[in-house]
Amino acid sequence: MEVTYLKYFAYGSNMGLAALDRMGVQYKDVQPAVLKHWELVFNIPESKYPGFGYANVLQKESAEVRGLLMDLHPDSLTVLDDYEVFPLDYLKKKVSVELKNGEQKNCFIYVGNPLVTSTPLMPIPEHWAIIDHAHFEMECA
Repeated sequence: MEVTYLKYFAYGSNMGLAALDRMGVQYKDVQPAVLKHWELVFNIPESKYPGFGYANVLQKESAEVRGLLMDLHPDSLTVLDDYEVFPLDYLKKKVSVELKNGEQKNCFIYVGNPLVTSTPLMPIPEHWAIIDHAHFEMECA
């Protein structure tokens, strides 16, 4: 039986493929993509570290978020939902991202639940390192 993969746009620390591998997330066909008219913010509070937060995206006309588009195995959706504390901390939203060749692809993202978002927070240093490394790799690709 053929498996139908889900298109998922990862931003923030979910661009760390090694971490996804450790969680048992199954994916394929990873490629850089841009989510236009959204901006990366850190406004999902981390309870253990006051003042720090997890990544989120908010709609903003003049902004864009770089990330990774991947085909996600449907069995991995539960793993990501648990990691993102769906639907308490994050919700899912259908969006369109742009590939390097200009092609548009429909996919889903996790977006912060407005009931838990905060004022802007500092990114968790380990997460920022993953994001920074992923952006560097995208520019070198």
